[in-house]
Amino acid sequence: VGESDEFLIVPAERIGTRELLFASVPSSRYGATAWTPYAPTPLHPAPYFTSATSPSTLWNGMISPLLGLPIAGVLWYQGESNAQYGNLYACQLQALINDWRRRFADPQLAFTVVQIAPSGGDGELRLAQQAATALQRVGMAVTIDLADTQSPCGAVHGRWKQQTGERAARASLAVAYRQSSAWTGPLPAKLTLTQDGGKIRIEFSGVESALVFKSVDGQTSQPSH
Repeated sequence: VGESDEFLIVPAERIGTRELLFASVPSSRYGATAWTPYAPTPLHPAPYFTSATSPSTLWNGMISPLLGLPIAGVLWYQGESNAQYGNLYACQLQALINDWRRRFADPQLAFTVVQIAPSGGDGELRLAQQAATALQRVGMAVTIDLADTQSPCGAVHGRWKQQTGERAARASLAVAYRQSSAWTGPLPAKLTLTQDGGKIRIEFSGVESALVFKSVDGQTSQPSH
């Protein structure tokens, strides 16, 4: 829905809720007019809402009007602005999922989280995204191998949108419609030591064929045994 770490953690009712649904944003950048709240007066003073990414502006303007409508699931593609706070994101993302399920009156509302592609210093955020899959009917579309170091918009905004979309679609079909497929990517399932203790054997779930290594330049190879 957009890049805003405040959007993740500020519930609408804390700053005025539906009275602000159609309030305009005071910024010529977005072609908006003067900010005029609807009665009753919002709980937070008007100057707090200074842009389209101010706390709960996105929620009030884009999501709250949909409450009451049946939806099959949510595709959540966000996280760049939270990369330096990965230790908090695990709680924030799961709180958002639980909150949206409550608001849409659907405790089993499906969520697909699109993994943030590597761009440096964001590994903890990906762990936080993975942690959200511990909740029921939450899946993650893996994009760790789709980092685009040559992208003019930076590695996190890579050009491989079709591959990202295909993976997000497979994950969504699995969690929302329970269509079976290997959509998670390889996940460690079992670890055992060899009898001499010199090697570790790792077994993976979520695979349809042999594992393949992929380098940052896109070259692939079979792992050695």
